[in-house]
Amino acid sequence: MGLWSRIRSRFERSESMRRLFFALQSLKSDPQRTRFIPLPLRQAGVYVDHDTAMRFSAVFRAISYISQTIGCLPWEVLLDTADKTTKMTTYPLWRLLKTRPNPEMGSQTFRETMVSWALSWGNGYAEIERGPGTVGQPIALWPISPDRVEVRRDPGTRQIYYEVSNYQGGTTKIDPMNMFHLHGLGFDGLVGYSVISYASRSIGLGMAAEGYASDFFANGAISTGGLKHPGTLSDKARQNISESFQSVIQGQGKRFNIPVFEEGMEWIDMMVNPEDAQLLLTRQFQITDIARWFGLPPHKLQELSRATWANIEHLSMEVVNDALMPWIIRLEQEADYKLLPASQKGLRTKLNVRGLLRGDDKSRAEYYKILHDIGVYSTNTILRLEDMDPVGPEGDELIVQLNQTTLKKLVAGDVPGPSPKLAWQSYKMLFQHAYERILRREIGQFERDGAKKEDFQGWFNHYFTRERPRIEQEIEPIAVSLLLQIAPEIKLNGQIPEVLARFIDWHVETVRGAFSAFLEGKTDDFCTPERVKEGGKRLIEGLAGLSVEAKGDTHALPQ
Repeated sequence: MGLWSRIRSRFERSESMRRLFFALQSLKSDPQRTRFIPLPLRQAGVYVDHDTAMRFSAVFRAISYISQTIGCLPWEVLLDTADKTTKMTTYPLWRLLKTRPNPEMGSQTFRETMVSWALSWGNGYAEIERGPGTVGQPIALWPISPDRVEVRRDPGTRQIYYEVSNYQGGTTKIDPMNMFHLHGLGFDGLVGYSVISYASRSIGLGMAAEGYASDFFANGAISTGGLKHPGTLSDKARQNISESFQSVIQGQGKRFNIPVFEEGMEWIDMMVNPEDAQLLLTRQFQITDIARWFGLPPHKLQELSRATWANIEHLSMEVVNDALMPWIIRLEQEADYKLLPASQKGLRTKLNVRGLLRGDDKSRAEYYKILHDIGVYSTNTILRLEDMDPVGPEGDELIVQLNQTTLKKLVAGDVPGPSPKLAWQSYKMLFQHAYERILRREIGQFERDGAKKEDFQGWFNHYFTRERPRIEQEIEPIAVSLLLQIAPEIKLNGQIPEVLARFIDWHVETVRGAFSAFLEGKTDDFCTPERVKEGGKRLIEGLAGLSVEAKGDTHALPQ
């Protein structure tokens, strides 16, 4: 009997070993080779497999977050032509992807299942059921558990096929074009690595720390130790003393019981206390480590120790690019190749990440406004995206800013004069963005240094002595550009520095009050939209009140 046969025989002696052996086999990248990824039995004293790993909250949250988020995105069928892109709402695949892949589950559940399998096992499989006829349009997608599927290569044709183990026994061979296969990073591009297997040490350590904390408090927060007796005890006496002591202190509701030591016995502490073992830091770090395995920022696993209001927005944007987009693209490419006919050029599927804005009204409104102002979206387009009724034919008109033009007109000199009203409105937004950047920079410096200084006022005065020129350098070019656009022939006569000086004086005192309130525990919100708008408003009002000289006359700026 060969080595492999002996290992197989030993593993098949019990039901649990048979299940483990089958799981090991399913992770092989090529059945014609003996290379496979072993699933560890124990790490840090804890048994880790695909089921037990999901009991670790960080793993469950990472897998559920990515799979549920992708499941929420609209999956659409589009047709690209020379002049436009059309949503194919009547195409048969539209309902399959967006509503119901099979009679037993919705699109959300189907995608959650496929992505969660791919994240944990490395592969997600679904059989493609096709309708009658030569075209063979997909009519259903049926998920198949990864532990039942093996990717094999025919030794004669060298073609890939999928071998599925049936519940009633035997196997079924499935052609690659009839198997929707979602997998992540892998050794050979055919199957993906099992993240649970590769991350088993990290997961085991996290579960061990969790179990340690549970046992510690279940034992009444009493550390492990031993009883020292001055004499020699019989086996029976040792057993009686041990059982008596444990009955007093161990178990629910006994943590405040008082044990009594007799016959000169002493307690010898034999355990490192949780603080010395850095239990809390270990548990916190394991969350970060699991987040690293799945490409997520820790705050998505509810680990917020290093997340601040200043960086959490950028961390959230990184989630889309780093954690979601790779899986989105894999789903789209697999669907385009296996679910759409090659004869129909221009057809493609798309998971629309715009669906992530559904819970953020402010960001969605800003997104619509920008595209509306540059003539990409009409009013009716925005209403349809919001599932609202259009306003009529006039709502289909595309609108652009009055002072925008083409390069051809610019070269020819056929350019309309700028609208003062639009200029004031546009530059007000520029001032607000500049002011928001200034606030964020100052708040970041305050969080790093100022909040830790005993002499806050001394730190504040020293910092803003250097900060005032920086503020002026950031705002003055915008102010000069605004005034020259409104009235190109004006003479400024050194009035802008005066306006900026008054604005900076107001800003410094406002920030001083906000930082002082934070140190007194009254507020933790500095860069509010209201404060940003107030800063832009003050700058505009200061500039609008200037009297300027043009062509020898002094007059107010056009409004």
